[in-house]
Amino acid sequence: MIKLFKPFTRKAAPLLMAAFMVPAIGFTQTVDFDKVVTPDGFRAKTFEEHLVQLAWMNSPENKVLDYEVAIAKEEKKIQRFDWTKDLTAQFNYNEAHFVNDFFPAPVDDDTDPLVQSLIFPRFNLGARFDLGTILNYKKEKQISHLKVLIAESTVDQGKLEVRAKVLEQYKTYVGAEEILAIRVQAEQDSKESYQLASSLFKAGEAKFEEFTAAATSYFAAKESTLNARIDIELTRVKLEELIGVSLEAARKSGPKELKKKKKN
Repeated sequence: MIKLFKPFTRKAAPLLMAAFMVPAIGFTQTVDFDKVVTPDGFRAKTFEEHLVQLAWMNSPENKVLDYEVAIAKEEKKIQRFDWTKDLTAQFNYNEAHFVNDFFPAPVDDDTDPLVQSLIFPRFNLGARFDLGTILNYKKEKQISHLKVLIAESTVDQGKLEVRAKVLEQYKTYVGAEEILAIRVQAEQDSKESYQLASSLFKAGEAKFEEFTAAATSYFAAKESTLNARIDIELTRVKLEELIGVSLEAARKSGPKELKKKKKN
């Protein structure tokens, strides 16, 4: 009988495993948190990234997260020697030898120092320790390591949340500015229509209804523009609350702010 396939061997096993692992490795992607928030001491590449950096640096809540990481790391260092807290040493200098050493017996005394040294050792040394502490040391070490990872993960999660909040608020602010530009243009057009209708009405060339309609449209446009200005101020205040400085100061200290060009 002719064999069409070679039998599976141990040498082929690593190749087969690699063939299945390569696609999985290729699609695995991890987050670079230095790109989520630009580290302190580095200049952000864009104005938006600069705002995110300011928000992270100037937030007391975010500093607390960094402090928790530092505490977890220090506790991990302390835990390395935690097993020694229940370790005690004992030392005893035998009383019989103390008397013979400092108050020698008379020559005719029947007490033989050699016999005393065999029965009563000169020094007694001992140590006591908690067996449970020794047995649990490895687990305690793992727990302290996990606490550090938890604290660091909390910081990373905080970075993601800060980035999302700042970018969302900044986009809202930019959108409010664009809306204001549209409202200002609409108000200007309504104003021109109102002025024309007013002139025609005074000259008797326009009806009262046409004049009032133009006036209503104009004052509605003015109110809409005022609301747009208020929206800008509110979004600016919220943005500045996040970044910890005024928007003007952020513009001076960061990269140039890029905005969309108006389309004619």
